[in-house]
Amino acid sequence: MTLPAVRLTCAATAAGRGERPGRTGERRSDGACRSSPSGDGHCSDLPHSCLRSGEAGLDSAAVEETLSKASTNQSSGPRSTRLAALLQARFAGLFRLSLWEYNGWPMEKSRGGIHARFVVALVEAAGRAGYSAHSLYAQIGMNEETAREADHHVGLDAYLELWATVMRALRRPSFPLSYAEGFRFEVFGVAGYAALTASDGWEAARRLVRFQRLTTDVGRIELEERGNLAVFRWFRDRPLTLGHRVANEALMAECAELVRRFAGGGVCPLEVTFRHTAPSEVAGHARFFGVAPTFSAPEDTLTYPRAIFMRPMPMAHGDFLAFFTREAEHRLEKLGEPTLVARVEHAVLAALPSGAPAMRAIAAQLDMSDRQLRRELQSAGVRFRGLVERLRRRRAAQLLSETKSSVDQTAFVLGFSDVSAFSRAFKRWYAVPPTAYRANHSRPSDPG
Repeated sequence: MTLPAVRLTCAATAAGRGERPGRTGERRSDGACRSSPSGDGHCSDLPHSCLRSGEAGLDSAAVEETLSKASTNQSSGPRSTRLAALLQARFAGLFRLSLWEYNGWPMEKSRGGIHARFVVALVEAAGRAGYSAHSLYAQIGMNEETAREADHHVGLDAYLELWATVMRALRRPSFPLSYAEGFRFEVFGVAGYAALTASDGWEAARRLVRFQRLTTDVGRIELEERGNLAVFRWFRDRPLTLGHRVANEALMAECAELVRRFAGGGVCPLEVTFRHTAPSEVAGHARFFGVAPTFSAPEDTLTYPRAIFMRPMPMAHGDFLAFFTREAEHRLEKLGEPTLVARVEHAVLAALPSGAPAMRAIAAQLDMSDRQLRRELQSAGVRFRGLVERLRRRRAAQLLSETKSSVDQTAFVLGFSDVSAFSRAFKRWYAVPPTAYRANHSRPSDPG
């Protein structure tokens, strides 16, 4: 039985465009969504352009397969009923399920800047503080509709100058913190949905770090496990102008707010540091972070107890996690970024001459725990042992057919303890000894 084609869209998004919102997405008088699960007026907002036709995006067959698998695993009624029940139960009030054609999400393109979703967030926060949204959009040659395009990026210089304009007009040193209040994972698009459905806070944070290039390529955030501490570290090597200083504060405040989303509103970092000098008033910073930041520090960092990241994500779901992770990896690959599987394969190939590597050793090279690497690979549908086996098999055939490597040399390069062990493995893979394979598949030597 084939599921009806579906489109997932936030009802509040439809209402904001003047479309019929339906029962689950009525707007309050303040413009917020009545259907938010927390009742605070916020809702998960899939990219607006998912409603447009003719866009390249997610494979509808993959959507159907994932949702079908999830519904089969989670419920027990008629298949279409289970699907609707699953979505309502796991994403209660967040999405409206429409039995219309699913058009997918457009590919997010990196254009040397900041994703326009963050411009929209800044303009909306400035609007709440009394600043004209129209003038801010005009400053960067955009309007609200253009800014909400899912594949649009804004140059870093223009983005930082936008921050400077707002700060000069409002004269509120704590505005970057007000901007971050209520910040949600969904602002990060498909990477945010991968984080939302992760099993725990650490896995969620790792996914946002892993997929950060989908939202910007002009800065880098790292997450380091240092004993019993977890440290977010932000890098962007530019002069610390007014716009850059407050944009850095806003980004660290975003991280703090996202941690509160899964760890609880009362969770505070142990330490906050900024490279720039202190603003004229810092009481708001201490109130927001729950600790007084250190300014003029060597790095921009947030430090937490590692233990709080073990708390489960409220919307954890293995099938959706695997789906969103695969899609984010696919988009990274389109941007020229190696996928996690490709990075693991590269590390394994480099380690093979010393013997078949343990997962723990490869995970350490990738700055991950072996448990985290196992989960990441499982999300991509890969097992570490099978990956090593496939790499050895493929590389063995390549070396014997395309190079002058001897059987002994090939066995060494692939990390086998001796030639006989390699020969047994090769015969299992290709049903012939390596010497016979080479005789039948090797390329003729160049003349002369």
